[in-house]
Amino acid sequence: MTQNSAPDGDDSLFDGIQLEFLSAKSPHSELEGYIAGLNAPPSVDSSCEGLPAGVGLVDVGSENKSRCAELEAMLTREAICQWDYDIFRLRDLSNGHPLVCMAAAVVRYHGLIEKLGIDPTKFHKLMCAVENGYNGCIYHNKTHAADVLHATHCLIQGEGLCEELSGDEVLALLMAAAVHDIGHPGVSNAFLVQHSHALATKYDNTAVLERYHIQLALSLLDDPPLSIIHHLPQHRQTRIRRLISDMILVTDMAVHHRLLESLRKRGDTMQ
Repeated sequence: MTQNSAPDGDDSLFDGIQLEFLSAKSPHSELEGYIAGLNAPPSVDSSCEGLPAGVGLVDVGSENKSRCAELEAMLTREAICQWDYDIFRLRDLSNGHPLVCMAAAVVRYHGLIEKLGIDPTKFHKLMCAVENGYNGCIYHNKTHAADVLHATHCLIQGEGLCEELSGDEVLALLMAAAVHDIGHPGVSNAFLVQHSHALATKYDNTAVLERYHIQLALSLLDDPPLSIIHHLPQHRQTRIRRLISDMILVTDMAVHHRLLESLRKRGDTMQ
């Protein structure tokens, strides 16, 4: 978005801001590559090249000081609690690692490393692997994941839900936000079903991509060098995995209206 310079009455204005509408589309060849990747075994790539220094839970990067100063300012406790957040600027300042940086910031904010005894190096590697698991789709990419993660954090922090949720629940909620579209090929469930893709057949034409995202996410969470919950008692591990799975499943747009109606009815009973 750019600052307003258009005359009053311009339909492209929203709250004083000139909107830049997205017109780009992924080339067919690119989408075909992403779709073909649905048949590949899960990949574990925890590299994170170009990450600026001092912004993650472990210091692995290097960058000029002025850029790092602005990036660090965007990741302070105060900054990440603002709804008016420029996720694209975070992407640029982090050299293309918005999800890794946002994940480190929100986990630090909620004190989950200390509360749950999480190994910070494992968490860093896990988030690098998650970020690398996203394709370069126009929308369902790592910047979108970072944006959803930031919004989720704002919701639970701003509404005081942090005090109502356990550390396990907060971790599951934030992880679900981070991984909810991992491996997305840039096409819809309906497309895969209509083209009788093997993934649609595997999941009986129901919540196809959501179940695929769950498969990828849990495969990373189960990988020993990346597992941030294996030190917890088994019943807690099982519940965290189930919460992550359940939350990803309800991102299926097929249940969107049903969920909204449920929330509306709950809101009516609380008035």
